[in-house]
Amino acid sequence: MGSVVDGVRDAAARGDLHLLGDVRAAFTDACDVVGLAGVAVLVLVLVLVRRGPDG
Repeated sequence: MGSVVDGVRDAAARGDLHLLGDVRAAFTDACDVVGLAGVAVLVLVLVLVRRGPDG
């Protein structure tokens, strides 16, 4: 398993547009997962703040 940069370099060296599309899709999916995790943490913090110190 390599990095996105390795995937782009490999796809460019081969001239493989399909591989480049797959690398792009994998990168986008990873960013979506990180974004959703961030939203989940934000919602959890907002719920805890709304509850107040007494719980």
